[in-house]
Amino acid sequence: MPPPPVNLSESRLTGSKGQRYFLQRMIGQGNFATVYRCFDENDPLRTKYACKVISKAYLDSHAQTNLIREIGILREVHHDNVLTMHDLLETNDYLFIVMPYMGGGELFEKISQRGHFSERDARDVLIQIARGIEYIHSRGICHRDIKPENILCTEEPEHFRVVISDFGLSKLFGRGELMTTSCGTLHYAAPEVLQHREYNEACDIWGFGVVAYVLLTGSFPFASSRDKLPALICSGRYNKRNLELRHISKPACDFIARMIVVDPRMRPTATEILRDPWLTASEIPHVDLTASAGGLGSLSVSGDDEEPVLDDSEISESGL
Repeated sequence: MPPPPVNLSESRLTGSKGQRYFLQRMIGQGNFATVYRCFDENDPLRTKYACKVISKAYLDSHAQTNLIREIGILREVHHDNVLTMHDLLETNDYLFIVMPYMGGGELFEKISQRGHFSERDARDVLIQIARGIEYIHSRGICHRDIKPENILCTEEPEHFRVVISDFGLSKLFGRGELMTTSCGTLHYAAPEVLQHREYNEACDIWGFGVVAYVLLTGSFPFASSRDKLPALICSGRYNKRNLELRHISKPACDFIARMIVVDPRMRPTATEILRDPWLTASEIPHVDLTASAGGLGSLSVSGDDEEPVLDDSEISESGL
């Protein structure tokens, strides 16, 4: 475990186009990176940004591989529902990635703090995520770790925007290309990934289906001990009873059923998802999910509770 990074709060950086970034305060910290809220002192609007500061001295080979992927992807994407890179700076000791500030935090934490939440609210969030997935797939990018911890939100209490973030495990793929590296997070990993089979971008659709289920029910679709969980996921037998107990509408249940399908060839594309009757309906039943939404923050699998799926023997798969 590397030592804690030097606190760079109240430091100033010169941007690639003459910006003068002021790092206000630390807002997040990991093994190799620290995130600061910052703004450009030359900007009269004082637009807020998040600056990810990576200590180069303590990067191991896996972290370097993930970082190269992340930077490569961030350079390619420009979409309202995908996290973008505003600036990239480098010194002898640090790498600075300046990105839009997503003051609402992670998706489930944001929702658990709301006073109310309904099936319609869930649908509005899922439409945005689907648009983000459609965009990255159209750019030949497979995320490979779609989960709520990688969905960030803006600050607004209502009608907030969400973006897909953390492209460290992502992969650029060509037409018809299959991937082999088993990576991601167990609760959201597709069967073909867990079984070490070749797979394509349909693995993101499975992960999105799991996110949708958890968002609507406040629980995981597959609940078991860690040693039995992969087999249960690969069976595709998710808990439909929780959907009934929450009185989730039939169109929403059908929406989930289209994505949590063991055969990746039978899953819809992100474009097809956006045409789903539940997402496109002008009216949907009012289903109050406030009670179950309040516990979403406790379902995080980040940090010490994270259950990664990573076969080190395949880490040599080429990045970007």
